[in-house]
Amino acid sequence: MTRIGARQRLDEITERGQTPVGMFIGSSDAAIVDILGDVGFDFALLDAEHSPLGPAEFVGHVRAAEAAGIIPMVRMPNYDRVDAQRFLDIGAEALVISHIETAEEAWAALETTRYPQGGNRSMCPSTHSGRYSMGGWGKYVEHTERNVLVIPIIESRRGLKNIDEIFDVDGIDYVLFGPGDYSVDSGVAFDAPEVTEGWATAKASAVAHGKRIWTTTNCVGLAKGEADVLVHGMDLLHVHYFLSEEITTVRANFER
Repeated sequence: MTRIGARQRLDEITERGQTPVGMFIGSSDAAIVDILGDVGFDFALLDAEHSPLGPAEFVGHVRAAEAAGIIPMVRMPNYDRVDAQRFLDIGAEALVISHIETAEEAWAALETTRYPQGGNRSMCPSTHSGRYSMGGWGKYVEHTERNVLVIPIIESRRGLKNIDEIFDVDGIDYVLFGPGDYSVDSGVAFDAPEVTEGWATAKASAVAHGKRIWTTTNCVGLAKGEADVLVHGMDLLHVHYFLSEEITTVRANFER
């Protein structure tokens, strides 16, 4: 099965003049990933921070993403080396790491994805990512070193204060500004001016460093074309929204 390199695929989409778009996935059935690919999403961001998903479900989602031709990514709550190893072995092509606040943390996260001498990742070909064979191991190492991304999430005032230093880390080419936790950390409402200002600061830093910035589609103050990559909120939030709208419409149009 073809590996879908995160760096290469995101670059290809951007070079076509399009904005890569994905969605957080927290539900257990991999059919949702099939649907994302069918309707035109570019990546599935599997959630290991707030969802109840287990390893078997993650590998099912990764296989579905590969079959659908979209990038499998994982959001991690931290840069734990053991967890990073597991998700990379499962086949994640990008690790999106929550609550990164310093360049040192960004570098430590990056090390978990690189083999020695550039990092501390352990090797094992008997995994989905290794295709259970030593035969193509050299090509896999070349692929992962070139394509696997670490994307820090900036979602605190301390993280935003240090965003320039985080972008300075060699190998950190994308950062995600998380407006939800940033608003909580700042003690303000989600739609407060401080959140819009935080987004503007993150965007300006990305431009100054020649890097790329992500955010969520509901980020307050986000203008058309500003974000280099966009991610929708959790899949089940969208199911809830759709069903709420649907039942309202049905009752309005068809009830006696």
